[in-house]
Amino acid sequence: MRIFLDTRDLIPLLERRDPCDAKTFAGLLDRGGHQLVLTQTVVFELSAPIVQPATPTVVARLLNELESIPLVYLNDGQIMPGELREAVRAFSREDEYSWRGPFHDRFDASIPTSGPAPTHSYLRHGLAETVLTISQEAPDVFRHEGLPLAELRAALESDRAIRTHRSSQITSARRRLTRQVPWAQAPLRGASSNRKEH
Repeated sequence: MRIFLDTRDLIPLLERRDPCDAKTFAGLLDRGGHQLVLTQTVVFELSAPIVQPATPTVVARLLNELESIPLVYLNDGQIMPGELREAVRAFSREDEYSWRGPFHDRFDASIPTSGPAPTHSYLRHGLAETVLTISQEAPDVFRHEGLPLAELRAALESDRAIRTHRSSQITSARRRLTRQVPWAQAPLRGASSNRKEH
């Protein structure tokens, strides 16, 4: 079973050993054949203090402890294109849909939305090492104040406007259909309906 825990659940586990320490939790997962699912968002939230001068070693220790737990990494940016590619493949070959999903054994492999990670040729590139590299190359990833909130808000409002417009179009089409087909105004009553079948 794959188990997802939010940052709020992982911080007490890793920093305060609440409700147990990472080693005990790892043993519970391992005995049951389970895995903890991590996303980029969770990893970056846990690692946010790494951009502060006094905390890189603390973050590295936390990530190394986290990596001792049976993990699988989810790349949510690969879900839509991956599902579409597999659907096209299965349809064109008249085959069963068999995509394994956007799950990866390494964190660096779960970052690109397409193609391999730049570090894919490394035999081992651990979680802490990957996060440290990102903090050096793109530190804004860990700074929430750097997010383009105005642009995101505008995009959300635009999306809502499109949905509202589409909903009104559907309602208008339904009304036109109801006027053209009188029996569509009332629900069907099965055998009691006197509408002729064509």
